[in-house]
Amino acid sequence: MSAVDYIKKILKELLPYENYTLITRLTTADVQKRLSDNIEPNKAYRFNPFGENIKPYEGVISGNTFTINRIIHYRNSFLPIITGQIADDAGKTCIKIKMRLHLLVLIFVSFWLYTTGKFCVIVLTQNPSLKDLHPHPDASINPSLIPFIMFTVMLVMTLGGFKTESKKSKRFLSSLLEEEK
Repeated sequence: MSAVDYIKKILKELLPYENYTLITRLTTADVQKRLSDNIEPNKAYRFNPFGENIKPYEGVISGNTFTINRIIHYRNSFLPIITGQIADDAGKTCIKIKMRLHLLVLIFVSFWLYTTGKFCVIVLTQNPSLKDLHPHPDASINPSLIPFIMFTVMLVMTLGGFKTESKKSKRFLSSLLEEEK
C-alpha cells in the first residue's frame, strides 16, 4: 500500500462522511418499493403510546433519488443524512449512497475544531515541550491542556456518533436491497 493510499484510508476513517455504491440484482422498481416500504414521511415529533409499528427510516423518495435518516428513540446530533441515486447498470441496479452530517451540525463541529485547534497550535508554538508549564497549585489539570481535551472530545463524539449509525444503516440497506458481495 502506497503512502497516498494509506493517507486516504486514514482520512476516510476520520471524516464523518461515507460514499459507496451498493449493487443488487433487484430491479429499480423493486428497490424503490423496498425503500418506500421502510420509509415514512419526516415528522418533527414522534409519539408512539400504543406500540404501533414505526418504519425504521424517515425521509423522501423522489423518482430515482432518496434522502433518508434512521428513526431513533434517543438523541444523536451526529446521525447521518443518507442520500442515494438509483440507476440501472447492465442488468443490475446500482445505488450510489452518500452519508454525511446535517449541515448545521457540520458547521458547528467545524467551527469548534477550528477554534480549539487554533488554540492548540498557539499553546504548542509558545511552549513546544509543555514541560515548562506548571499548573496553579490548586488546579487538578494543566490549563494549557484544555484546548487539546476539547478538540479530542469533540472529534471522538462526532466520529463515534456518526460511524456507529452509518454502520447500522449500511448493514440495513445491504440486507434490505440484497447487496451483491
